[in-house]
Amino acid sequence: MIVTATPAAAHARLLGTDPAEDAVVATRPETVRLTFDQPVRAIDGGTVLYAADREPRTLPATADGAVLLVALPGDLGPGSYLLGWRAGSEDSHPISGVLEFSIGHRGPPPAGPQPDTAEVAEPFRILAQAAAYLGLLLVIGLAVFDALATITPRPEPVEGQASTRPEPVEGPGPVRLGTSTSSARDEAQLRRRLELGGGAVGLAGWIGIAVITARTGAPLVPALGSVLLAAAGLGLLFAAPDRGTRAGRVLVGAGAVVAAAAALPLGHGAAKGPAWLMLPADLLHVLTGGLWLGGLVGLVILLASARVREPEAAAALPYAKVLDRFSIVAVTALVLLAGSGTVQTLLILPEPRALFDTGYGRVLLVKIGLTAVAVVLAAGHHYRMLPRVRAARTGTAALRRLRRGVLNEAAILALAVVTAGVLVGLSPVPAEPGPPVRDFTVRLDMITVRGHLDPGRIGGNVVEMTIVDAEGRQTRTAESPRLRAIHRASGLGPIDGTTSPAAAGSYRASLDLPLAGTWRFEISVRTSTFAEPVATVDVEITP
Repeated sequence: MIVTATPAAAHARLLGTDPAEDAVVATRPETVRLTFDQPVRAIDGGTVLYAADREPRTLPATADGAVLLVALPGDLGPGSYLLGWRAGSEDSHPISGVLEFSIGHRGPPPAGPQPDTAEVAEPFRILAQAAAYLGLLLVIGLAVFDALATITPRPEPVEGQASTRPEPVEGPGPVRLGTSTSSARDEAQLRRRLELGGGAVGLAGWIGIAVITARTGAPLVPALGSVLLAAAGLGLLFAAPDRGTRAGRVLVGAGAVVAAAAALPLGHGAAKGPAWLMLPADLLHVLTGGLWLGGLVGLVILLASARVREPEAAAALPYAKVLDRFSIVAVTALVLLAGSGTVQTLLILPEPRALFDTGYGRVLLVKIGLTAVAVVLAAGHHYRMLPRVRAARTGTAALRRLRRGVLNEAAILALAVVTAGVLVGLSPVPAEPGPPVRDFTVRLDMITVRGHLDPGRIGGNVVEMTIVDAEGRQTRTAESPRLRAIHRASGLGPIDGTTSPAAAGSYRASLDLPLAGTWRFEISVRTSTFAEPVATVDVEITP
């Protein structure tokens, strides 16, 4: 936005300061004195001190005729400081400026506005999101694996008898395929502890996300919805006392779906693409990821109970039955995982280049790579290790090798789940590349000033200005243009640039800008004895 105006002539003018501009004093001064050419008045909250090691502080100021006195705090140590000041002149017009001074020696440049709460909280949000996904997916997969691998034993017919259906007899209750009753009991206890631990970590993650959301001022309702869905899903999963029965498996299935739905309110699916397609794809992706990850952990626990020493196939065959059953689930989960992930990618990424030009796309590529490695390992387990488990002379030895391989597969998949937690907080939209230089053009009555700012970062900057007339020809003015800069967010300034002629119709101004963000440049050119129009333009300064 560019605005033109004519400056008034009755404003107070700063004559000098104590300490002087850019001075290095040996000890901390009690006050800063700003002397003007006419009486001034102090403005409440108008003096702010900036330092490199602390947040900006508002200081008290008093006016004594043409002198503005600013009391400095007693805890100022060696280093550099910026004092932004504002005062009222006799015509009630506010005037402002900035004074830089150092105590003892020059230090790092004073700090600008502190990072916002969301920026500070981002690492904690990523950690909470990863914990929420890992814990919840682990519980989902373990519960489903438990339901698939648990059976109710039936008595075998006696050898030589007719194959008639035996009468039901009382047995030890549901047991794990491939394990003895005692092993099944130990395995169930370990699995239960992992489920409880995973549920606690997952629920704590969702609660942490809600707390961080509240602290950053973002809408809290979606985060609370995720907490409620996670708690309800975990309740259903833990409510099934006997997962080997039909009723138990129904409860496990319902709990898995509800728990997986906890990821929907805060994911990109809530804001991208048609909801009727994106939300089911998101739910299916989380659910199948849980089946794969938690199922692998359940498989590791099951294989760890294989302590038989006989190399015969009979010792390993019961485990092969579980592996066959899990393989069917795992292959189905992989197909659905790949399909739902493809749908999500097509709907979330606005264009192909976003896969390489954005943080979201690059993290997604890492996730895809990790998942691909896990798929290769899974294929090796299915096509190479499973036949060896069934083999007469290598069954139990293959079980031990398979356990190590499945553990590696689960670890790689867990890393992929962590990347999924990171993805939630990243934007899939490529940032528009900023201009390599800061150029601006302002019009002042019958002349135009074309400016070029370099480098456009905190610290020393040079503004090249060229003045052209109405016909586009470079022209000189009676005086060099004047350039002042004011920081929009903090009100720091104005900082006056030192301007000198560079060539016919060209001028160069030096500016020391201490803060990042938007600065308002005020450019004035004396076009005649009585006219000095002013134009303003906003420029961006990067760290």
